[in-house]
Amino acid sequence: MSSIRIMLAALFVSSCLTVTSYGAAAAVGTWSWSEVATNNDMADFSLVLKEQEGKLAGRIRGELPPPDDFGGSGPVRAATKILDANITNISFDNTTISFDVIQELPEHVRLVTSYQGKVDAKTIKGTFTKTLKHTTDDKLSGAMAHAIAAGPTTAKWSAKRIKT
Repeated sequence: MSSIRIMLAALFVSSCLTVTSYGAAAAVGTWSWSEVATNNDMADFSLVLKEQEGKLAGRIRGELPPPDDFGGSGPVRAATKILDANITNISFDNTTISFDVIQELPEHVRLVTSYQGKVDAKTIKGTFTKTLKHTTDDKLSGAMAHAIAAGPTTAKWSAKRIKT
């Protein structure tokens, strides 16, 4: 009788692992979306999700528009900043995905963008939250100090699958 229980338990565990693996495969692909950047320009992003060793892994790439003015006379445009980073803290549960993007900014500031959304065959729809964190005891002033003091910001997010 106990060998039957062991076999049933093994079958149950095996079927759970298969469902998890299949579920993660539902999110695999290339996803694309745009967000409004700090200066109201649009920032375009793509996310590539792959299944590696039964788990999701991914990389995000984005073209972030430059600030409008660096204090000169008239508008001064810097080069577009390219974001190219691995995503971290990936979680996928049936149809819900969440992950973080971590960027190191000047003045010992870390920007953590946490994405969460519902995945279907063609879209991921949800929200993202941006949180600035000061990583040292150095004093900050100006816009960066104000942005950190303002706290996290949350917005809607909608990505379209462009490749499976």
